Amino acid sequence: MSQQYKCGFCGFLLNSFCDNVLEHECFRHYNQNNHNLVSDEEGILTIASQPPPDPGFRYFNLMRFLDDNITRQQTVSSISLPSPSVSSDLESSSTEPAELQQKDLLSTITKKRKEDEKQEFHKILLDALEKPQPMQGLDGFLIRLGESLKRFPYRERSRLEIEIMQLVCDRDELNIL
Repeated sequence: MSQQYKCGFCGFLLNSFCDNVLEHECFRHYNQNNHNLVSDEEGILTIASQPPPDPGFRYFNLMRFLDDNITRQQTVSSISLPSPSVSSDLESSSTEPAELQQKDLLSTITKKRKEDEKQEFHKILLDALEKPQPMQGLDGFLIRLGESLKRFPYRERSRLEIEIMQLVCDRDELNIL
């Protein structure tokens, strides 16, 4: 059950009689830019004024047009879990117990399905890692080349690697043309 909210100015029970808190007469002068809607632990709502903008920045008001005023649409990646915030509790409607049971059942089914998919993915990944790959003809040459390069000092080894890669790139360009 959602928390009961009460007007801090007149004592009116908001959940029972108002669909939206801002429709209540005491909150009609509420301005989102100038005020904050505050709820205490007892569910009493009041309006508190926001602190004025930082007067230290001379061009603050001139730059206000850069503020992001666009409401963002919810996507799969931006949907968050419901939190016990004032606005969501006040705007939510009551749900039937049967609907809640159905939602709980669906959530357990989807959780189980996700867990099964996760386990299947891990099994496939482990199978791919454990399965030995057959050696190809080029693998032997690359192993010998790597062992030979290990014997050189780092600086010389780096130069040889660059020369080998340059030879491969030159040969590759000749084959393309």
